[in-house]
Amino acid sequence: MVSTPACVNAGGLQSIIRLSSVPVLQQELLLTGASLNALRCWQARSGEILTVVDPETVAYRARISHVDHESATCVPFEKLSEQAESPVRIAVYHSLPEKER
Repeated sequence: MVSTPACVNAGGLQSIIRLSSVPVLQQELLLTGASLNALRCWQARSGEILTVVDPETVAYRARISHVDHESATCVPFEKLSEQAESPVRIAVYHSLPEKER
């Protein structure tokens, strides 16, 4: 039985695929370390398209070209004009009435 990585359901910062440099469109990039771990959170396979983020927090669409246990490669093909994640933090509060005595 294969266990599911904890980040699959929790999401968050560990699931963002961060690039180590600003990519050049249509040039293959090697993903290792934290980027590879984030890719594993998504359980991505070759051919899939996903969003990656460069050090300047610019988002790109990229196609996974190769994935194995030690490395992965992707090809960024589109620079997104807007950030993938909203900078607005949303907090939801729920109040319950006191019990009647």
